[in-house]
Amino acid sequence: MHRTKGIIKKSYCTMTTLTKKNLTLLLILLISSASITGCKYKEDLFNTKRYNEVVQERDALRYELSQLKKSKQDSIAKLLNASVKNALPGFTADELSVETRNGKVYVLMSDKLLFKSGSASVEKQGKDALKKLADVLHKYPAIEIMVEGHTDNVPIKTKEYKDNWDLSVARAVSITRMLSTDYKLKSERIVAAGRGEFQPKASNATATGKARNRRTEIILTPAVEENHALNINKK
Repeated sequence: MHRTKGIIKKSYCTMTTLTKKNLTLLLILLISSASITGCKYKEDLFNTKRYNEVVQERDALRYELSQLKKSKQDSIAKLLNASVKNALPGFTADELSVETRNGKVYVLMSDKLLFKSGSASVEKQGKDALKKLADVLHKYPAIEIMVEGHTDNVPIKTKEYKDNWDLSVARAVSITRMLSTDYKLKSERIVAAGRGEFQPKASNATATGKARNRRTEIILTPAVEENHALNINKK
């Protein structure tokens, strides 16, 4: 009986000792885990803060680059505008004008200068003007060219053209082919588009307004993202 009690007491002491050891180990593990979690939290907090700083720096750099690009494009457009005007003297304002908008140069040619009514064949005076413009554009190989045909709102329906949109496209293509085939500008630089009557510059309620709307716009865009955008061929 006494022996049995001794064994039970000894077993209880052993279990108590093991329990204390286990608790101690558990406590150490909990403290270590808390320490690791704390470090991880601090690391995540630092990474988040740094990430936000990098995003802000990136956005600031993008804005600065966009401003530099705009400034560069405006400078090229200003130079190009002067070159085009110098190359095309002797035309009246209702025949030809040159404008600069949003870093692009717009050469506006009236149908009176370029075409007979209802036709997409370029007249001699128009060919002369396009040749002079092409000579300028050969000096600016990175300038992109869009040729846009525009009409008034007077309906047209002929064997060749079923409406104003059709006519405006045909006129734009006619000028594009001339610039490429006759005056040797690279075809990949030029895009032809027909706007029909849908982008008027003036009201179609008057004869003067209709005359302003019958036009071809040659839109010159500097490709400033390329290093050669400022290159000028000295020929």
